[in-house]
Amino acid sequence: MVVHGSDAAGVVLVVVAARGEVAMKIWIDPPSGWRWGFPKIYDRLDDGADVRAWLVREGYPQTEIDGLGEHFYWRSWEASAEETRQFRPGIPTRG
Repeated sequence: MVVHGSDAAGVVLVVVAARGEVAMKIWIDPPSGWRWGFPKIYDRLDDGADVRAWLVREGYPQTEIDGLGEHFYWRSWEASAEETRQFRPGIPTRG
């Protein structure tokens, strides 16, 4: 099963295993995200793919998003739970 979500600025893809567990993690990295602890794992299926709202909840300033307007973007990539543990040991993963 694959769950897709999108918002006005981009598309997020979450791959879900047969048991409903997240098989792949989505890493999100907004512009200058390192200042606020990004990249971070976006694995909230209940968010409805509102990545901008999630970024703000995770500590990314709304002023940064507003300042770039329609040119706001973020990088994203998939990583398995194992790759995630190798990249950032100690980060809890559900997959």
